[in-house]
Amino acid sequence: MILLLDLVIFIVVIILLLFFVTQIVFPLKNGTPLFPLFFKTDTSAAVSAAEEELEKIAELEQLDNLQEEINRRKAKLKKEE
Repeated sequence: MILLLDLVIFIVVIILLLFFVTQIVFPLKNGTPLFPLFFKTDTSAAVSAAEEELEKIAELEQLDNLQEEINRRKAKLKKEE
């Protein structure tokens, strides 16, 4: 029974130590807000917006390439006539 209690205490101490390190020490070291676990940041929204913007840019580049190809083919057809 005492061994089980010691194990539970050890596990609780490890969990508290990990919580302290990840929620207080790392944020202080990195200059971010304390307890980031409890605060949702807008980083995921910013990442999603950036991904959407990159997709739009890629689509526009594809359209530009297709338009250039069409113009080249039109010019080639005009030369052949």
